[in-house]
Parts: sequence; structure tokens; C-alpha cells
Amino acid sequence: MGDAAGRRIMVIGGASGIGRATAVRFLDLGAKVAVMDINKELLQRLKSKFSDQIVCLLGDVRKKKEIDAAVQQTVNALGGIDVLVYSAGIFPNRLVTEMSEAEWDEVMDINVKGAFLACQAVAKQLLQQGTGGHIITISSRRYQSGRVGSGHYGASKAALVMLTKVLAMELAPEGIMVNSIAPGLIESPLIGEEYRRQYIQRVPVGRVGQPDDIAKAIEMIVTADNTFLTGQVISVDGGLSAGQYGLPFSTD
Repeated sequence: MGDAAGRRIMVIGGASGIGRATAVRFLDLGAKVAVMDINKELLQRLKSKFSDQIVCLLGDVRKKKEIDAAVQQTVNALGGIDVLVYSAGIFPNRLVTEMSEAEWDEVMDINVKGAFLACQAVAKQLLQQGTGGHIITISSRRYQSGRVGSGHYGASKAALVMLTKVLAMELAPEGIMVNSIAPGLIESPLIGEEYRRQYIQRVPVGRVGQPDDIAKAIEMIVTADNTFLTGQVISVDGGLSAGQYGLPFSTD
């Protein structure tokens, strides 16, 4: 793979989980990293650990002014942007028949509207720079495979995937590659033990994913200097999407 040293990376939703793992991985690779997040406490922890190595920006992805300000601050601090990773998202559970309008709107605002605002702002910056670049969204297997209680979440990820594909077509002539990573289940303290046990039985590699598994996939896309991989949804799920796994070998 190529070199990430000196690349200018903006990670939105980067104070925890996949976003944080991505920020840390690229710091280790010598990239210049800016992180935007709504969680002030987690941003402060990140800043205290990495000090001047990282730019930490407080902001709400639902608000255009705050997205635009964070993008401009990133440009000012890093001298430009080469890569955007949009990792902000929420994944609550609620049956459609019990879901409030406010719950629906919150998921759509963070998972879809925020992605639109961020991708739009960074795309304009990349076009202005004229040197190509990468935009990577973090979607989910839920964009094509439903689960009870995930009506709002699944709908938001399906919308995010289509936004990614259309943006890829619009930006390809300018050398800007736009792709999405669709993770399987990623380690979290919110995962119940029984759910974990049943889930692992369906995964060929026999475990849930770690945030760094996704960060490595993002590294692969960014550092390969590809100019032909765009508009794709790349599943990083331990083989879960390969097919029906965990059933007996024989049908007898």
C-alpha cells in the first residue's frame, strides 16, 4: 500500500468507536488529523492524549453552520483536506409502530442530513483544491438487510449508501473517490451476551468486529492511491454477508 504520511484527514464523529480508531490509526501512520464530534468530554480525552498531534473540533452534524465552520477550521489548521471519513451516527432500537416522529427525525438528521452537509462541504473544498481526494462514509449491513427495531436506522443507512453512490458519480471526473464501508457488528458495551453468542455463530471468522478492523479498511482505500475504486459499498463483516453460515453441512 501507499503512504499516509502527510495526508490531511478529517474524521467526523471521531471521538469514539470507529471514528476514534480511524483517527488514531492515521496519526500512527503520520497523517495530519482533525476530529469533529459533539461529545466535549471525549474530545478532551483525545486532545489530552495526543496534544498537538490532533485538531479537535466541537460541533453538531445537524447544523450546517457548525459543519462548515469545522471544515474551514480543518483547512486552516491542516492546510487543506485530502480525506473525509463520516463516522457520526446513532443506532437506537424501536418498533415502527412505537416510534415517535422525534425519534425518526433524530436518526435521519444525524445519519443522513449530517452526512449530506459534511460531504457537500468537503466536496466543495476538494474541488477547489483540484487535487482529487477521498470521501468515505460509514454505513452498515442494515442498508440491505433489515432487523426488527431498526426501521429508522436501516432506512437512514440505505439513504446514506445512495448518497454515496450518486456523489461518487458526480465527483469521479475530478478524481475524487467516494466509497462506503458497511461494517458488521462492531464491539460495544451495549451488545448483550445472548445477542453476541447468536451473532458469532453466523460469522465465519467467529467473532464480532473491532473498531480498528474498520480503520484498517479505510487505510486500505486511502493509501492504495486508487483512482478506479469509487461508488462502492465494501462489507467488512467477518464474512457474514457471504451467505448462510452456521447451518449443518448436511440437509439430512
